[in-house]
Amino acid sequence: MIRSLIRIPRIPPPSPSIPLLQHHHRCPKRNHPQPTPTSTVRPLTTRPRPPILAPSRTAPPTDEKAALDEFAKRNDIVLSDPSLLVSALTHPSFANAVDSEHARAAFLGEKVLAFQVTHHVQHSHAGLPADALDSVVQQLMGPHAIKTLAKRMGVPTVMRWQVNETNLGNADGQVTTSVIHALIGTIYQDQGASATEAFVRTHVLDRPVDLDLHRRFLRPKALLQAIVEGTGRTRPVSRMLKQVIDPPVFLVGLYVDERRIGDGFGRSREEAEAKAVTSALRKHYGADLQSAELPSGVDEADITFFPE
Repeated sequence: MIRSLIRIPRIPPPSPSIPLLQHHHRCPKRNHPQPTPTSTVRPLTTRPRPPILAPSRTAPPTDEKAALDEFAKRNDIVLSDPSLLVSALTHPSFANAVDSEHARAAFLGEKVLAFQVTHHVQHSHAGLPADALDSVVQQLMGPHAIKTLAKRMGVPTVMRWQVNETNLGNADGQVTTSVIHALIGTIYQDQGASATEAFVRTHVLDRPVDLDLHRRFLRPKALLQAIVEGTGRTRPVSRMLKQVIDPPVFLVGLYVDERRIGDGFGRSREEAEAKAVTSALRKHYGADLQSAELPSGVDEADITFFPE
C-alpha cells in the first residue's frame, strides 16, 4: 500500500549532444569583382652589373715573359719563381680582388721600406734633429719619391691594373706606389732581409740629401712666409677641415685661390698647420726652398696662415 501511494517522478533520458558544426552558420560565397589594373606591373629585375673594364693599356705587351725578364734584369730583381714577380706587378684592381698576394706583399713591403730607410737615416745623420730626420725620410720614401722611383724603374710599362673609382686612373701614383711596395715585400719574403736591403740601397737610398735644406724644414711656416714675401706669390690660407675632441685630432688644409696645396693632421691646430705647410712646401715650392732667406728673431709659433 505504501508503495502505491508514493509517486516517483520520471526523469527523461538525456538528449544526444548536437555537434557544433550543425549550429555554424555559413555565409554564402560571394564573388567580389576584381579591380581593373591601372598600370602595367613590371617584373622584378636585379640591378645590372657594371661592365668589366678592359685591362689598362699599361698592361705588359704581348711577349709578357720577355718584358718581365728584361724588367727584372734591368732592376737587379732576382726571385725564385717568375710568378712572384707577376703577382707583385698585378694590382688588385686588375682582377677585381679585395685581397690578393699583391696586397699582402705591399703591406709588408711598406713596413720593411719604412724601417730600412729610417734606420739608414738615423745612423747616417746622428746629429740631425728628429724633425729634420723625418724630413729626410720623407724625401727618400714619401709619395713623390716613390712615384719618381717607379717611373725610373719602368714600373708603369709592366704593371697590370684597371682604372676604377678608387685608384683615380693612377693620377696620384697610388697604383705605382702599391707595386713598388709589393716588389719590396716580395723580395723580403723570397730572398730575405739582406737582398731587400741591397735593393733599397740601390734604388731608394741613392738620392743625394741636402741636410741644410732639411734643417730649413724645422721652421716650415717661417720658410713659406719668406717665400711668399720674397716672390710676391699669393699668401696661402689655412682652413680647419676636421676636428675630433677626444682624443684631440685636427686636420688642416692649406689653400691658394680655393685650391688645396697641402694638408696635415696633429694633436693641435698649430701642429696640423705646420704639417700642412710642410706638405705644400715639398709639392709646390721646391724651386724656392734654397733661395728663400729665413727671417731671424721670428718665433715659428707666432706665424699662422689662418685668417684673423
